[in-house]
Amino acid sequence: MADASRRLLFAAYPELLTPTLAIVHREIRRFLVHKTGVRRGQTGAVTLVQRFGPAANLNIHLHGLVLDGVYQSGTAECRAKLLRRVFRVDLEHCPTCGGNLKLVAVILDGTPVVKILTHLGLPARASPRAPARLDAALDLA
Repeated sequence: MADASRRLLFAAYPELLTPTLAIVHREIRRFLVHKTGVRRGQTGAVTLVQRFGPAANLNIHLHGLVLDGVYQSGTAECRAKLLRRVFRVDLEHCPTCGGNLKLVAVILDGTPVVKILTHLGLPARASPRAPARLDAALDLA
């Protein structure tokens, strides 16, 4: 189905957007669960529907924000396996000798992390981002 006819269909029958988005979100979740191997994992997404374009013309389109990963509550071992699958960070084996490591604690709350970093003399806040720059080689005309 062409983009224009899909937009007209959603304009005439807006109630079709919800089941269509449910299918899209389900497939994104299925893909992420497959890539990470985490069963019963959760994902998250927010989608906004914009009905008009910049010239006040009928231009139904979607803006989506999807969490990049699958999240699961569980033990520290589950988190270690998830980190290994998603980011290729192995928290179960020493990178130097290959020996087994044991997670002693997993800190999920930000307050103790700030206290620990401050005590160690390390920055507790991320450095500010530089303002965006326009690449001179980029031709927007």
